[in-house]
Amino acid sequence: MDMRIIPFLMLVLVPGVLAISVDVQIEEKIDGHMPYLNITSYSPQKYSVSWENVGTYFCRARARIDFYNKTKKVYTSWSSEGIIKPGETVTWHLYSYLEEGMYNYTIRIDHCNEPYDFGPYPLIILNSTPMENVVDIISSSADEDRVKLTLKSNRDLRNLVIIPVEYPANWAFESVIIESMSAGETREVEISYEPINWKNQVINFVAATEDGNYLQRKPIILREQESFPYYSLAIFIIVAIVVIYLYFKKSSFLIWKK
Repeated sequence: MDMRIIPFLMLVLVPGVLAISVDVQIEEKIDGHMPYLNITSYSPQKYSVSWENVGTYFCRARARIDFYNKTKKVYTSWSSEGIIKPGETVTWHLYSYLEEGMYNYTIRIDHCNEPYDFGPYPLIILNSTPMENVVDIISSSADEDRVKLTLKSNRDLRNLVIIPVEYPANWAFESVIIESMSAGETREVEISYEPINWKNQVINFVAATEDGNYLQRKPIILREQESFPYYSLAIFIIVAIVVIYLYFKKSSFLIWKK
């Protein structure tokens, strides 16, 4: 072959080779994986649930744990809800304050509206004897998705968990943790919940340190915050203006008549 032809062939063939596109398609899927679960069985019980988004979509996800005494469901613990990116792993911390005894529990992860179920697993609760009345819930209020509690502690505390231990079965109710409180300190916390058919409701709360040494139980009557009566105020202002107007109009008429 005439070697002088090679450069000509390269000029003709190489651009064609470079123009070939590689079309690599990634399979789109919704999927998740629970790589880690850790449980503390003394009170308050703590469940650390890790969840990995192994799919290709951003997914809204949350965890719930249902507890059964034989076949009767006795409690449900809820995590917060959030959006998880593909490849991201999150860890939720859920809490309960169950009476001493033997239970079974199941875990459900709602991931992109798809349920992922695990269990049932056995659980043995051995309670300690905590010191009570070290923290008090001194006030409460509620709106459509938040409960506000004001707490006061009479000693230094660490990792104080506020757990709704009795609430309507058709509600979702999260727990919240305060990392530290000083003696005499007052702290306001907000707890997310999803009520169905909202009404004034008695909710039993437990405030307990993670180490189980301190505990406070208290029933709270949830009442909706009364909104400012703008409508009534507007009516009052309108009536006042009319009365003042009529008064001055009458006074002016009497002066003119004289």
